[in-house]
Amino acid sequence: MSLKVKILGGGLEIGRSGILVEFEGGRLLLDYGVMLSDGEPEFPSHVSPRELDAVILSHAHLDHSGGIPLLYITEQPKFISTRLTAEITELLIQDFIHLTGYYLPYESLELNTMMRALHPVFYGDELKIGRAKVTILNAGHIPGSMMTMIEADGKRILYTGDLNTIDTRLLRGASTKFPKLDALIIEGTYATVDHPDRMETEKNFITTVKEVVERGGIALVPAFSVGRSQEILCVLAAHKVKYPITLDGMARKASKIMLKYPKYFRSYKLLSRALEKAKWVSGWSDRKKACKKPGIIVSPAGMLKGGTSVFYLKKLARNKRNEETLERDKI
Repeated sequence: MSLKVKILGGGLEIGRSGILVEFEGGRLLLDYGVMLSDGEPEFPSHVSPRELDAVILSHAHLDHSGGIPLLYITEQPKFISTRLTAEITELLIQDFIHLTGYYLPYESLELNTMMRALHPVFYGDELKIGRAKVTILNAGHIPGSMMTMIEADGKRILYTGDLNTIDTRLLRGASTKFPKLDALIIEGTYATVDHPDRMETEKNFITTVKEVVERGGIALVPAFSVGRSQEILCVLAAHKVKYPITLDGMARKASKIMLKYPKYFRSYKLLSRALEKAKWVSGWSDRKKACKKPGIIVSPAGMLKGGTSVFYLKKLARNKRNEETLERDKI
């Protein structure tokens, strides 16, 4: 038998990623996500969990992880990810279960079963799964994210998941040193986009923040809970921004988890300092206070489709001093 790759979801679309790798004597599932559109949640094509040797998760975002509990309704295949990814995945899926307005074919019971099946890994680890050799590499996307290199049936393939090859304030860029590959499965979300210089982008971001706050305004930075919020805080800390900073939404719980795993970060010291400097919202009273004085608010959701950032936007949008409030993709 020759090694085979089947795209179950995420091909020519963004969301519900799922890739099945079949080789002599084994099957590995790489990610199993959910697509969150305006309608009901959509999952990848069906795969029998009984026939899987392992489920390997690249990172915690729901478009890669949100369907995995489906595989633990009747079976318990090995669940392989970094410890940090597993904890953040549990946080995001639990929130998904509680907040979704649609029927989900799994509940917290299946999520708990998934977590009990965890076999944690770290960058550089080499695993033997059946007749396949699996190597774990840093993906540089969000804290805990990983790439998976599989060697089986005389072939070598690499699945990147979502990746970033450039160092950020928060993370080191993805590993790029690996042997010759027979196939590369890579995300292409920004394949045709030429990103500007990162340091120049940071400077522009800081300049805009200062302009808003120094004229008496509030700079709202809608940012994803995992990765983006912490990166924004690290950028502000690295540039020694002195203004009051407020952190809200699920970014608070995600940040607490991250602080338990210092070895994943480019500078754990910077992350700790950035999180310590921020005022963590503890309730609606804090939110109302944050809207009354000049400063910076970092809050999910990054796309302004929910979360506390929508509350802040409604509060701040009518004040001209806040008119240059920042969208999530400044950085």
